[in-house]
Amino acid sequence: MQVAASTTVANAASASSGSSSTTASQIAALQKQLQTLAQDLKDLAKDDTLSAEDKQKQQQLLQMQMQSVQQQITALQNKATQDAEARRKASEAKSSESKDTQAQAQSDPADPLAGKKDEDPARRLGLQIDTYA
Repeated sequence: MQVAASTTVANAASASSGSSSTTASQIAALQKQLQTLAQDLKDLAKDDTLSAEDKQKQQQLLQMQMQSVQQQITALQNKATQDAEARRKASEAKSSESKDTQAQAQSDPADPLAGKKDEDPARRLGLQIDTYA
């Protein structure tokens, strides 16, 4: 039982620190780990080979490991939420900046090409010749 518990902790640590894994796969691995720990706790309750004192120590160890895994899951979920919020704000800022640039280009009276940048190139050439000739 102790070997399984130690392996579980090692697996949780590697799942939470894997740089190539996505947050979703890390959470899935931790949830699987949590299920394994829960099963170990059930198996321990049925185990008659351990003394009551040893059984209690094992239960406490498994419960602490389960709490640790749950905290890791919560931390990953919070990080994913923060990352999504940051991406959303960055996207909104970029969209707003693009709209501001377009509005400025269309309203600049000194630039005869303002607001006409997407028009036919032949028409733009005529505007440039008339203005700058």
